[in-house]
Formats: sequence, C-alpha cells, structure tokens
Amino acid sequence: MNSKGAGKWQSGLTLIEVLAAVVLLGIVFLLTASIFPQMTKMNTATGKKMDTMTLARNQLADIEGVSLRLASPTLDSVFNQLNDQLTEKFKKTSVTGEYERTGADWKYKLTISPEPSYKGSKAEPPLSGTPALYQVKLEVSENGKSASSVYGYLEVELSEG
Repeated sequence: MNSKGAGKWQSGLTLIEVLAAVVLLGIVFLLTASIFPQMTKMNTATGKKMDTMTLARNQLADIEGVSLRLASPTLDSVFNQLNDQLTEKFKKTSVTGEYERTGADWKYKLTISPEPSYKGSKAEPPLSGTPALYQVKLEVSENGKSASSVYGYLEVELSEG
C-alpha cells in the first residue's frame, strides 16, 4: 500500500496486509490437508473391494469350471456333485439353495437357483447331452457385512438316466 508521508511516497506492505495473507494461506493449507485422510480412507476401501471382487471371481471361476452330468438334476444333486469336485467345500445352510464356506478372513455364501434359468431343449423329457444353466450368486463377506457379490451360471449336462 502506498502512503503519503512528509511529501514522499513510500511503498511496501503494512502489517495488516501481511497478517491477512498469512491467515488466507493458513486456511488454504488446512483445507488442502483435510483432503488427504479422506483420500487414504477411500483408497483403503477401494483396495478391500478389489480384493474381495478378485476372491469372488476366482471362486466363481472354479465353480463354473466344474463339469456336471446328471440324469435328472435336483438342487441337492447339483450341489453335491459340485461340492465333490471343489477343493474347498461348502456346507449347506438351513435355507434352500444356500451354501456357505468360511475362509481365513472371509465368508463365502453360494446361492444356486432352484430351477435352471435355461434348458437347452424344450423337449420333454430333455434330450441327453442338453445343457441346463443354473444361476449362481457368490457373496463374499467380512465380519457379517457383505463386501462383494458376483453372478454366473453353472452348466449341468443332462445324461441318460
């Protein structure tokens, strides 16, 4: 600020202008610094979500990779044959079509639709070698809270009884 004193112009900043600039810089710094903990929290949550999605997709790939052949598939026979071929076993819960497995850190819940979503043939009875697709949902949870869910299909080839 320029001030006139004894007929001469003096240039420079007053103490009030310096204090105002320091206060404004402090406010900007505090606002910027408060963003970092939120970013860290979001990064942690995103990392956990990606971990559980990877776990769920890998487990679903194992389930979808199982080859099943049944003459007259029922929900129990589909699950029993599926579980026999998996290295890490699921246990039947009290609810129809739901099965659980507890890992080191995660709990897996597998739900198989009671009826096939797709029957390869409309012929009655279905033709041998015809696939039937059962929709499956795999949910991964931690501490009782759902972390991720993935969906897929389990192919069951109908065989002659």
